[in-house]
Amino acid sequence: MDSAMELDTLSRKCLGNGDVFLILDLPEKSIVGHDSLAITANNTKELGFRDIPEGAHFLWVSVPNAVSRCGYWYVTPEGRKSVRVKQWDSYNEVLGAPGSQFEVREKKANLESIYPKLIPYDYNGKSGNTESGSLAPRKSLLRSASSLSLDVESLSPRHALWQYLTWEIDETTLARITGKRATNDWLVDTSDAAKGEMQFDLRFAHSGGAALKKIIGSEFNFLFSQDIADLQIVDKVSTDSDDTTPRILAHLVRVGAESHILADLQFTFLTGMHLSNLACIEHWWALVLKIILRAYRLLLTNAKLCYRLLETIHAQLVYNEKYLVGKSSEGGASRDNTAGEWMDGGEGILETIPLYKSKLRKAVQEYKRKVDEILCGSTPRRTTEHAEVADAAAELEEWFSNHVREDKRRTGSTAADRQDDDGDDGVLVDRDNDSEDDDDAPVIVELDESGREVGLVSFDRD
Repeated sequence: MDSAMELDTLSRKCLGNGDVFLILDLPEKSIVGHDSLAITANNTKELGFRDIPEGAHFLWVSVPNAVSRCGYWYVTPEGRKSVRVKQWDSYNEVLGAPGSQFEVREKKANLESIYPKLIPYDYNGKSGNTESGSLAPRKSLLRSASSLSLDVESLSPRHALWQYLTWEIDETTLARITGKRATNDWLVDTSDAAKGEMQFDLRFAHSGGAALKKIIGSEFNFLFSQDIADLQIVDKVSTDSDDTTPRILAHLVRVGAESHILADLQFTFLTGMHLSNLACIEHWWALVLKIILRAYRLLLTNAKLCYRLLETIHAQLVYNEKYLVGKSSEGGASRDNTAGEWMDGGEGILETIPLYKSKLRKAVQEYKRKVDEILCGSTPRRTTEHAEVADAAAELEEWFSNHVREDKRRTGSTAADRQDDDGDDGVLVDRDNDSEDDDDAPVIVELDESGREVGLVSFDRD
């Protein structure tokens, strides 16, 4: 049945502040995440979230002893109130539609009594209070997000950053990426692979629900998959990094919307990090390093898109640090009830392929140098949009300088010295065989007296 149910008049009265998402029958000690928030499920019969605002949202679960995580992307439109109900299927290890429609109707009828027990969207840690304060992460970035009709200044810090991370994810882009069109919520799983890969079979063959995952699982349709494969071949025979602007422009002609490119960047980062989905993590790195940060002349033909791509990457790194890795401005942990509190080892995107952090730093530096060179050369009159791109590149470079210390020492073997295993331990395996990617070795980093890596501080300026 449709998991998003229209509410009756009585139920609507208690949902004036937003939608509801109910989860039934989770095993004890399961982890439930909703956007940047994560909690341990103690009341496993029923739990849920309320006051969910307009926009794209992601609910995910990690169940003890299950081989993978799964979650749902969904979009709450303006002015339409609904409640979603999902139930844990222990045999197939998946969060799916409830097996009993009677139970669903009962939950709907008793929504007023359930509502006070639900977790508010802006829940802020163990105190039980909703989030407030002046530490909003650069709310000015949201003002250029055309898909949002929210009052930016009224958003909590967590809500503001999440909206910025997802502003181009909508029903159309979710249907295109997952290949699932006849639905209003999109199931994704740790085991989901990019189109053409067989990640289900290799990594999850021993799962009790492996057969079902092959049927209901997603095969991600990423826009630049073929371009990235082509560039792997080109880069082997050429020492020059070709400008990838023509590849981006070609997709704009075919797809007809900038939103699809931004949506791929946003979807791969969030799905990859919250579910530990290897296909998404690998594609995010390839998209950033091989496509976006090599499109130097894009600012001359589409400065607006160029700016949004840079600012999205910047926002992702802020989210990574603040909510996944969880560093406060004082250098202490600040991950209570955030997604990062429950991530394996508390690692962020920069640790998924360790030496890519250094590559990203160098790519950002080279990008800024190229942008400055183009704008100072024989180009058309410099516009305000050109200046915004230059500023965004400078701010991204500054972020690396202030927040990520360059790794001076390295140890261990490179990918070329190791057998390419099937990744059963959940560690990202670098499948890119070209020489420039032969570098996912362990890294020695400088630690402070508390045992944390030096140089990672939070980014909270307006």
